[in-house]
Amino acid sequence: MVGPTASGKSALGIFLAQKLGGEIISADSRQVYKGLDIGTGKVTKKEMAGVPHHLLDVSSPKNQFSADNFVKHSEKAIKDITGSDLIYQVTSRAQFHRVPIVVGGTGFYVDALLGRITLPQVQPNRALRARLEKLSTEKLFAMLKQKDPARAKTIEPEHKRRLVRALEVAEVLGKSPPPRRQEQKTSVLAYLRE
Repeated sequence: MVGPTASGKSALGIFLAQKLGGEIISADSRQVYKGLDIGTGKVTKKEMAGVPHHLLDVSSPKNQFSADNFVKHSEKAIKDITGSDLIYQVTSRAQFHRVPIVVGGTGFYVDALLGRITLPQVQPNRALRARLEKLSTEKLFAMLKQKDPARAKTIEPEHKRRLVRALEVAEVLGKSPPPRRQEQKTSVLAYLRE
């Protein structure tokens, strides 16, 4: 389930988890950070109603938590929840112990987890980042439109962190990595559509 902050995703996810014997995997780029409770819509212990939640408070705000980090942590959580190493070959509810339910506001994380996009294997470049961070979002967006027009069409012009990362990737690769649609992983919740 993906949607904006305060749209009822968490309550619906908890309801489904209670009905299906599931556990929640938070797909929120801000809720992964310890101490960022106010303004992120992070569920409280009381609101969790005994339903286990994963990927909340897993990183210090001093550290960057990337989509690649999210995928690695989520795959481990899914393995722990389902009891299976074959997390993307699950075809029915009966094949695993409990149901992983991915809930959050960061669609990019969910797309990365499901294999809908290719995450660039580009290491952070601190010197380049420091230079780019000094520029306005307008300037960064203009630079991205010039270096990688395709990526510029998919990114919010006011999201500085994403603009900086996109420019960092464009600097190394020359453009954004292509979507990986043909090798797309099967959704771990695909059986819910049955």
